[in-house]
Amino acid sequence: MDTPLYGFSNHPVAAEGIIALPVAIGTPPAQANFMLDFVVVKVPSAYNAILGRLALNQLQAVVSTYHLKMKFPTEHGIGEVKGDQTTAPIRKAKNFVWTDDCQKSFEELKTYLSSPPLLSKPLPGKNLFLYLSVTEVAVSTILIREEDGVQKPIYYISKVLQDVETRYPKIDKIALALIISARRLQPYFQSHTIIVLTDQPLRKVLLSPEASGRLVNWSIELGEFDIEYKPRTTIKAQALADFIIECTLPEEPPQLVISAALDPWNLYVDGSSALASNNEAEYEALLEGIRLAHALKVDSLTVHSDSQLVVNHVLGDYKARDERMAQYLNLVKTSAVKFQNFTIRQIPRDQNTQADTLSKLASAEESDVRRPIYLEFLNDRSSSSQTEVEIIEQEPCWMDMIVTYLSTGELLSERHEARNLRVKATRYTLVEGTLYKKSFSLPYLRCLRPLESIYALQEVHEVICGQHLGGRTLAQKILRQGYYWPMMQRDAIEFTRRCDKCQKFAPISHTTVVPLTSIVSPIPFAVWGMDLLGPFPMASGQ
Repeated sequence: MDTPLYGFSNHPVAAEGIIALPVAIGTPPAQANFMLDFVVVKVPSAYNAILGRLALNQLQAVVSTYHLKMKFPTEHGIGEVKGDQTTAPIRKAKNFVWTDDCQKSFEELKTYLSSPPLLSKPLPGKNLFLYLSVTEVAVSTILIREEDGVQKPIYYISKVLQDVETRYPKIDKIALALIISARRLQPYFQSHTIIVLTDQPLRKVLLSPEASGRLVNWSIELGEFDIEYKPRTTIKAQALADFIIECTLPEEPPQLVISAALDPWNLYVDGSSALASNNEAEYEALLEGIRLAHALKVDSLTVHSDSQLVVNHVLGDYKARDERMAQYLNLVKTSAVKFQNFTIRQIPRDQNTQADTLSKLASAEESDVRRPIYLEFLNDRSSSSQTEVEIIEQEPCWMDMIVTYLSTGELLSERHEARNLRVKATRYTLVEGTLYKKSFSLPYLRCLRPLESIYALQEVHEVICGQHLGGRTLAQKILRQGYYWPMMQRDAIEFTRRCDKCQKFAPISHTTVVPLTSIVSPIPFAVWGMDLLGPFPMASGQ
C-alpha cells in the first residue's frame, strides 16, 4: 500500500504490507472461521488486531456498543462475542466465593503496592557502586552503596534508546549507559569514588587507541570523575534483581573478516648478495619478513622462497653445518613459534620475480625508482653473537605515572592528584608499551623522556640538514616530526641559547641595554662646551 494510514493520533503511518490470516470468532459450536486480510503497521497499540468494516460485513455481524457485544449468524446458530473477554468467564461462574484467603492476598497486594523500596542516601567519603545493564531497546543503571554487607539502592536510571543508538555495538551501549549515569548523577560522581561493576572490558575499550570518535569523547568526559572498573561479582541483594536486567542480547552477526587460520598470509622473500653471502641475504630477508608479519599480528603465515638451502634448513631436510647458518636457523625457528601456523615452501625463481626485483632496489640509483618505496638498512647481521648493551639509568619523569595508570589502573593515594592524573591520562594512549599523545590535527605523538628529548633537539637542530632554527620554530618542527614532551618549547629555547654557532652568527642587536632617556634642554652641555674651549691664547707674532 502506497497510501499512508491515519490512526487515532492523526499521524500518518506507512503500511508494512498485507498478510492473510485464518480467523476464528466466537465459541464452539456457534463459531465462524474464515480468512481475513490484515494491513500490518508498526505503531504502539493496546490491540493485536482490529477488525474493519469489510471484515464485519463479511461476517454479517451486528455490533452494539451499548451492550459491548457483537452477534453474527453461523451454521449452528447465532454466535456472540462480548467486549471484555477476560471477565466474561467470571460473570458466568456461579460458584465464585470471596474467601478469607482471597482477602488476605488482596491485603498483601495492597501493602506491597503502597510501600515501594526506599532509596538511601550516600555517606560522605564512601565508595559507591554502579551496575550497568543493556537490552536491544533500552539501558538501565543503578547506583548503590554497601553497609554491613547489605547493598542499598541510591538511585536508578533507565532510558529508551533512539533509533541510531539501537544499532550501537554491545560494548558501546554499555559505555552509553555509563555516560548517561555520569550526566544525570553528576553530584554523586563528583563527590564520591564510583566503582563500575561490569563483566565487559569497558575500561580497555574507552582507553583503546582504535576506539571510535564517540568513545573517545565519552572517555574525555568521564576523565573528570574518580571512576574505577572492577569485574562484577555475585549480586547480594535480592532487590537488585528488579532493577538489573541481565544482558540477553543475541549474538551480533559475524563481520566479514577473513580469518588468518583459514586464509593465511603469503610472504615472498628473496635476498641479494652484497657484503653478506647469498645464503645470509636469504636468511636476512626471511627474518625481516617474519618480523613484519609479527608486527601486523598475523596468526598464520606461509613463506615462499626460491632458496633451496634455506627452505630445507627450516624443514629439517638439510643440516646446518656452518656456525653462522645454524645461528640463522635458530633465529627463524624461534620467530616461527610466535605464529599459530607457519609453513615454508620452495618455489621456482620465475614465480618469485617481484621479491627478486625488490631485493635489488637497495643498490639501485635513486633516479631509477619511479615511485616511493621504503627501504630499511641493517647495520649488522641478525646472527651476530655480540650484543651491544648500553646501561642507561633513567630517572623518574612525567611519563611514569601515566604509563602505570594506563597499564595497570593504579592511582595515587591522594584524591586530588589521582583525579588530575585520571583527567590527564585521557589525552594519552599506550601502544605496545610505548606512550603516545593524542593530537587534534596530527597523528599520535610519541612521548619522549628527558634524555630522548635532548637527543631529538640535537638531531633536529644540528644534524646535516639542520638549519639552527630558533626556539619556537625548533619546537614546532619536532612536533611535526611526531614527538612530544610537555616542556618542549621551553627546552628548545634554552637549547638554542646554549648553541655556540647560533650565538656567533646571530644578528647583532644595536639597541641599548637600558631604555633611552630624552633630554628637554641642552643648556648644561652648552655651558660645558664653553668652559672647555675658553679664551684662546695669543699666538706669537701678534
